[in-house]
Order: sequence, then structure tokens, then C-alpha cells
Amino acid sequence: TINGAVVQKLRQGEKWNVPAAVATDNVSQNLSVTVALQYPGGRFELLEAGEEIALSEIGIYRLVYFCFDGDYNLARCVYEIEVTRK
Repeated sequence: TINGAVVQKLRQGEKWNVPAAVATDNVSQNLSVTVALQYPGGRFELLEAGEEIALSEIGIYRLVYFCFDGDYNLARCVYEIEVTRK
């Protein structure tokens, strides 16, 4: 579950906060969720929930939330963020 909304469009350099997320399954409660940002050129950066960032490159970014349970099953959600010129 994402705590808040993920922005879909931003202007170049506009600041925003990375929403936190919580994951559970039928066995484990409060699984550790990792947040990664894929830049338009393909590189990845790990982010912290609540972190304020400003995206400077124009293009499509992918915000990826993922976690593994005790049996190493992967769960992930991917959101696209479009960054346009100022």
C-alpha cells in the first residue's frame, strides 16, 4: 500500500516527496519495502520514503517499490513520472 499519491507529471526541477509504502502478506507483517528510481537514461538510484527530490532530466522516470517475503517471493509496483520542461 502506498501512503499517499505518486505524482505522474512534474516540471523540470520541481521538488516532491517520495511516498512511503507498507507491504504485508498472509504470513509476514510489515515487510521491508525498497524504493528505487530509474532515470530516463536507465540508471537506478535507491531512495528513502519521505525524501524530497527534484528531477532535473526531461523524460520518463520509473518509481519502483519492491519487497521480498520470507520465501523470497517478489512483489513490486512501478509508477511512471513524466518530467517536462519548466
